[in-house]
Amino acid sequence: IQPEIIREWGSFKAQHRGYITEWQYNEKDDTVFIRVTVPEGCKADVILPDGRSFTAEAGSYNYTSVIG
Repeated sequence: IQPEIIREWGSFKAQHRGYITEWQYNEKDDTVFIRVTVPEGCKADVILPDGRSFTAEAGSYNYTSVIG
């Protein structure tokens, strides 16, 4: 999961096969809040806009990233 942040949209939510990715852009400090939900029995590699990456197992995860 590597969300593409489009600042002009402000926020976005996508779902596919039980995976959910949501983001909310904060114009004041050029950051984005990202929530990723991984379905039971699955894993996901999450790559944030600032280049950090994580492996997420089933559950919901919250991240904050600088857009850059």
